[in-house]
Amino acid sequence: MAILNKYKRWVPMLMPINDEYWDVVLSQDDSPSYGVAAKLSENCLSSYIDFGNKECQDEEGVHSFSAYTWQECLEKNSESGITLDDIGYTGIDNGLIYYGGYDSVTNKEFYDIFTDSHITIPTGDCKLYLHKVTGNTGLYSYESEYVEDKYYALKGGFFQGFYKLFGFDYQILPQYIENEWNIEIQLRPRNYPEAENTLNSTHEGNKGLFFYMGTRAEDKFIRIYNTDLEGYETRVQPDREFCNGEYFSWEELPEDFIERAVAAGKIHRTVNILSAYNLSYFLNTYGYNWNSDCSCTISKTIDGIKESKKNICEKYLNDPDYYETDVEIIDSKVITSNGVPVEDSGYYEIKTDNKFLFFDRTCNGYTTANWDENTVIILTGSTNDLHNIKIPFIENGYSGYTNNLFLLMNRTCSGYTVDTIEEYYSQHKPEFNFTADTINNAFALKYNEDGSIGYRYMIYDCESGLTTIEENTYSGLVKENEWATVNVKFSILNGVIDDCGKPLKTRKMKIFIYINGYLKFISKELPEFNFRELNTVAEKQEGVPFNISVGGGTQGLCDSVWLDYEKAFPKILPIEEHFAGTFIGDIKSFKFYTCKLQQAQIMNNSLYNNIWQKTASAIIAQD
Repeated sequence: MAILNKYKRWVPMLMPINDEYWDVVLSQDDSPSYGVAAKLSENCLSSYIDFGNKECQDEEGVHSFSAYTWQECLEKNSESGITLDDIGYTGIDNGLIYYGGYDSVTNKEFYDIFTDSHITIPTGDCKLYLHKVTGNTGLYSYESEYVEDKYYALKGGFFQGFYKLFGFDYQILPQYIENEWNIEIQLRPRNYPEAENTLNSTHEGNKGLFFYMGTRAEDKFIRIYNTDLEGYETRVQPDREFCNGEYFSWEELPEDFIERAVAAGKIHRTVNILSAYNLSYFLNTYGYNWNSDCSCTISKTIDGIKESKKNICEKYLNDPDYYETDVEIIDSKVITSNGVPVEDSGYYEIKTDNKFLFFDRTCNGYTTANWDENTVIILTGSTNDLHNIKIPFIENGYSGYTNNLFLLMNRTCSGYTVDTIEEYYSQHKPEFNFTADTINNAFALKYNEDGSIGYRYMIYDCESGLTTIEENTYSGLVKENEWATVNVKFSILNGVIDDCGKPLKTRKMKIFIYINGYLKFISKELPEFNFRELNTVAEKQEGVPFNISVGGGTQGLCDSVWLDYEKAFPKILPIEEHFAGTFIGDIKSFKFYTCKLQQAQIMNNSLYNNIWQKTASAIIAQD
């Protein structure tokens, strides 16, 4: 029999779960008593957006009321004027950084937008901002309409934002569930006509997604990492050609056409690309019609007689005053604001307080005299480089590689030398696994056409690997043209968090779905969320992790933009495949609670919403 350490204490944890056996459970605890009334539950209401209220509107989308914020937000948002200097790399995909489309700018102008766009967040701003997703490619329609003082009508569009920034002291909602979260959304399914090119038209099985939380997409830069993408569906490349590379000649246009176009900001003197939209606009101004099938035919009716000219395109502009050779952009020269090439895969930053790395006997090394207990250093590395050494080190979620040879050439029996280190390199070349970023990091709620509500969640299964699971309520609970309050509770079943808000052990959770105040569904046991950053440098993922979408899921990489912006991402990856879709109907409100709500509080909110819903339903014919 093994010798047991008498000082070891094993504390068993017993937690009976009764929700699968009884419809009604009577209990007595230290929770306050709540009566049922039509009133808003405000306890731990950490974000509240009223999509019809003018106070929540701005030019780019909507934001939460300033009166309802997460209590720890002000402490975490202490930096003064946070500026995102690399937001162009990723914000260009969903339209957070908008430039009007690939055919309206030169290469140089696009390069500046891509690499030198900025967003500043004011100090102490705890509001959740959700912008209207637009994209920049023009491949998808994201139509939505603000019905003043009422709601937003979604016909392919949705809203998206982030609640935490990796690499910055910015966070407006918790990263982990302490005990329970509650999310509440008021929605009304409608049979609005959809454009032919919405996300739903490409991924029909995703239609009805009305909430998403997790990473907005996989790392978009895997496109240039030489990562093995075999096994994923190849995307049919869309037609984004500029009329087969031909351009309209100035000499066929009225004399002041260029001056007026430039003055209106529609074209530039140095641009050798004139988009079909802008060309049509100005030709129509002068009474011309343009054949947009790239045959470059214009026509004008004079005294009732239609005159046409064909094939008047030229490869280059004739007048040198209006033409300048565009710049060539080389992918390998694109670097982030801190000097990291975007072509480097699996870039890591490892924070450590290992004193062996501080007290290194160099001129600028620390000693016991100048060392501070809060001192940390950051080790960096990239899986692109064969000569990276893997460190068996994990600290606060950081892990990765470093080139510090002292960790291997350490004068021990198993240590390497200058003669044997190459052997280690050849045997330990690290691999980059981008799909690991999505495990427990992609969750959505979905309205189904049979009137049921369900969830989708991306997890890792021992047998199937990366997989998406889903469960649904029974049908007929949410009806078309009728408002419904959907409240979803995420309840942790075991374990606690530490003082920093991180789980102390692997935990399980269950999902409870309430419709109009009544519990209608309890999920099976699930691994808890692990919403986190991507496994790459912070500057290459600004605004991508820690996302919330309302009114839709997310785009994945289907609308991503890269320097060769005529091409789409070549493969359909899991986030897009399972979560690229939108809700068709009306959205009234979104609430995020960061603590436990009693059933009476959930009912109170539903009755509170009913006051508005009954009025809105009565006038639906006027919408």
